[in-house]
Amino acid sequence: MASKEYEYMDEEDVMNEVKIYNKARKQGFPVPHTTRFFLTKHYEPALLMTDMTYGGKYKIWGFNDNPTKKEIKDLKEMQLTPDDLTRIKSLSEQIKENAIRRNRHIGFQNYHIRKNIKTGEVDVVLLDLDDRFTEQTYNISQTNNKELRNFLDIATGLSTGIITD
Repeated sequence: MASKEYEYMDEEDVMNEVKIYNKARKQGFPVPHTTRFFLTKHYEPALLMTDMTYGGKYKIWGFNDNPTKKEIKDLKEMQLTPDDLTRIKSLSEQIKENAIRRNRHIGFQNYHIRKNIKTGEVDVVLLDLDDRFTEQTYNISQTNNKELRNFLDIATGLSTGIITD
């Protein structure tokens, strides 16, 4: 299990995130199998969720805003092949299409590449979901297409060296 603490959010907002993950799971999105609310020893609201690395069996990569030097290094260490990038694109497109059908917003920061350390197999999971996931968006198709392009452009560019730090 992994935990995420929210120092500046109230309990109700964190409980809402649990509900968002539950909705996403029921609608077939690749999110942690378990998401629970708890209070830390300092009474801060937090999420307890399935560890998507499964104890280090997988490496996970994603970014917020602009990738940091560590995030760039982590992605390069994944040594993604052209076949991996094709699979990542295909899986991400499937997630995006599901989101459009269900009127769900998937931001670039929600997509995460996950690679099995032993087998080298890659997949895509969604993390860092928040209330934007369930917001009604005027043009969900256009918005989700733009967000996915942003994620794929940066992930592909960094992993192939087209974009450098």
